[in-house]
Amino acid sequence: MSNALEQTLEAAFAEATSRYKERGFQRRIGFGNKPALKFFRFNLVGILFVALYISLGSFASAQSYPSKPIRLIVSFAPGGSMDLLARILSIQMSKELGQNLIVENIVGGNGTIGIENTARAKPDGYTIGLISDSNVIAPAFKLKLNYDLQQDFVPVAFLVSGAHVLVSSTESKISSIPELIEYSEKNPGKLFYATPGTGSAQHLGIEVFKERAGKLDIGHVPFKGGGQAITSIVGGQVQLGLLGLTPTLPFIKDKKLNALAVTGKFREAKLPGVPTLRELGFKDFLSQTWYGAVVPAGTPQSVVLRLHSSFRSALATSSIVDRLAEAGMLTDSSLSSSQDFQQFISSELANWPKVVKSANLRLE
Repeated sequence: MSNALEQTLEAAFAEATSRYKERGFQRRIGFGNKPALKFFRFNLVGILFVALYISLGSFASAQSYPSKPIRLIVSFAPGGSMDLLARILSIQMSKELGQNLIVENIVGGNGTIGIENTARAKPDGYTIGLISDSNVIAPAFKLKLNYDLQQDFVPVAFLVSGAHVLVSSTESKISSIPELIEYSEKNPGKLFYATPGTGSAQHLGIEVFKERAGKLDIGHVPFKGGGQAITSIVGGQVQLGLLGLTPTLPFIKDKKLNALAVTGKFREAKLPGVPTLRELGFKDFLSQTWYGAVVPAGTPQSVVLRLHSSFRSALATSSIVDRLAEAGMLTDSSLSSSQDFQQFISSELANWPKVVKSANLRLE
């Protein structure tokens, strides 16, 4: 028996057992009671029959999947980290799956509109949504969302994570964190910072930085994605930004942006001369972006396993690993399974309300 069929049978048996219990057929069985024992045996056979029926259908579906192009929904505008990640992975996965992965940018609501579209899609494996830290942060602000991250989706795979970088426009003449703090204290309300959106990890990260740096008076200008935010800083319309390392690197290398600090635990290999905020006295400071893939709840387990395998295969391809690392995105082998990703999402959903409350943050 193939591994795929074994996995399908196992998933189907669990599903059939669940259906059996949900329909109220579970009984207290006294094995000294012959009618009860006969009832138990009869229903056990029923469970096995249903499991086999489901598994054969699921296996057939898995064997033919995918038979048409797959939508890969990106919740932010072209040019940002999520968009770049999607386009890098889609090329390799299209080859491996034998069908095109079509990247579709559905922006708005700081990543909530695109993922809402994913939740409403048919659960057949032909719509995949990319989620990020923004999606687990949104509930911390008690926003009214048209989906439940834990109930309406099946986690497929954790993909990558990357630190943020605090940058300034070259026109601002601010080239270090001490200069930023000094200027802000002498000119309250005159500095503004850009982020990919309200309620994003970057938004929360810089608000925590402002608080810990002495309650700096710096205004927030949210955009619909990192690409637009970078354009505003490079153009001098906004002086500062906390953004993903991925899209900012080319501008930093071309000296169109000043890199003031990175927000990870360690310095970035691509920016060895840029200190971490921890080095500059902000103890235990950490702000990062991560991305993962989900499908609508109800998607067959066999299809989820197929997609999971394809994502992991792509992320293990040396050329892709190198390209992602060049962009500041790193894979995490400790979150290799769908179950690991589910636990990670749960922990993030529990953690962010504490951060929002401790920093006394409010959405504009």
